[in-house]
Amino acid sequence: MHLDCDFNIQHQVSLKKCNTFRVGGQARYFFEPESVDELLCFLRNKSSFMPDTPCYFLGLGSNTLFPDGNLDICVIRTRKLAGLSIEGHQVTAEAGLSCAKLAKKVSALGLNDAAWFAGIPGTVGGALRMNAGAFGGVTWAHVVSVLYADLQGHVHHFSPKAFHVGYRSVTPPFAGVFLSAIFEFSKAAAELDIKHYLQMRNDSQPIGTYNCGSVFKNPEGYFSAKLIDGLGLKGYRLGGACVSKKHANFIENISGNCSSQDILQLIQYVQNEVEKAYGIVLEPEVVIVKE
Repeated sequence: MHLDCDFNIQHQVSLKKCNTFRVGGQARYFFEPESVDELLCFLRNKSSFMPDTPCYFLGLGSNTLFPDGNLDICVIRTRKLAGLSIEGHQVTAEAGLSCAKLAKKVSALGLNDAAWFAGIPGTVGGALRMNAGAFGGVTWAHVVSVLYADLQGHVHHFSPKAFHVGYRSVTPPFAGVFLSAIFEFSKAAAELDIKHYLQMRNDSQPIGTYNCGSVFKNPEGYFSAKLIDGLGLKGYRLGGACVSKKHANFIENISGNCSSQDILQLIQYVQNEVEKAYGIVLEPEVVIVKE
């Protein structure tokens, strides 16, 4: 049985169109499951046809920096796992559902405190993985339970207590992938609706450019953007990578032909300049994928 054919595994796939930075090399394997069951079947059988190849789970490709060159990894894109069901105040969402669609569908039913999810340019799985937040809301404040699979395809039903959840950080009990989550939202009157949140985002962030979202976490008591802007680094450029002129905590692939190395070097340059000036080490929020 040729499992790689049964699972429609692609080979040597360029990752540039799979992430919002529009950079990166080629993945040795690329798999896009049609359902949660197909993903689980793949994980259960993976050891028989690519036993030593690490997996990287990808949603919409925001918050991700792939390296250049040929990458000996299997990228598993979950964007087709986009189921959504709503019962009362509880919402069950699969990992590949976009946060924007979650916000739209749920808010339309009057569960207004889901509206801030419209400010997250990723999927539910990515939001769970990093405890994504926007406009004062954070993902895990609404999580009731999750379905989580280990890398052998065994499914586990967990409460939030099974995870160490912090600021833009979630540590699972073991390596694996989020399959879905049950969230709880309220019908309390929202101060702002989705349109206002999106307008706030459009006014303050570079929309329509090749970027990953926020590059650095905010150090305790500080805003990364203010620290970077205070050094006059808006518009600073290395190769094809540029600190956004609109928001200093964004880096843009300004020409569309930037290399991953350009972005990585600019990240390191900004970190060094901030540490020299303020004695503060900026921690990346963007996931820097290793070769």
